[in-house]
Amino acid sequence: MLHDINLKIDAGEYRLAADDPDEENTLATAVFTLDANHVRWQIFDINRDDAKFQGEVRG
Repeated sequence: MLHDINLKIDAGEYRLAADDPDEENTLATAVFTLDANHVRWQIFDINRDDAKFQGEVRG
């Protein structure tokens, strides 16, 4: 159970390199922010200033 915490999870970093050695460029970045009452999520593409998609789930 979450009590009085705010946890932010950044799942990856946008990468788009033609010479990426592992050939696994990241096409989007997901950020999840959790607190005692909410899960907020954001999806970013190459524009890291504004989320392409976002939402919130209340619990």
